[in-house]
Amino acid sequence: LAACVRKVLTYERKKADAVSELKTKSAEQILSEGLEREAIRFHGCSVKDMRYYIDKGIAVIALKSSDSGIILIGYDAKTITYIDPSDGGIYTSTIKKMDEMLKKNGNSFIGYVK
Repeated sequence: LAACVRKVLTYERKKADAVSELKTKSAEQILSEGLEREAIRFHGCSVKDMRYYIDKGIAVIALKSSDSGIILIGYDAKTITYIDPSDGGIYTSTIKKMDEMLKKNGNSFIGYVK
């Protein structure tokens, strides 16, 4: 999760030591403080729901587990494009497969207000 937070802050041209800060703060707190904007955790949402935020230029963290995630950065009618911060790769998946993968962790996402 620290890699996701760091990538989002870098995307927004901000800096923070996400690894050490996650020991005492939530990802939302780090993003809110680093971006000086409100970060929001969404539960039970679909990938399609997150397209609104992606349209607004917001990199959305999709939580694969409580401590790991990917960053949703683009989409079309049937697919979603994401960054896997564990290897830096950019990948595309069908929205259906992505929803199935994220269902294991309650379809949780972290976004923020621009």
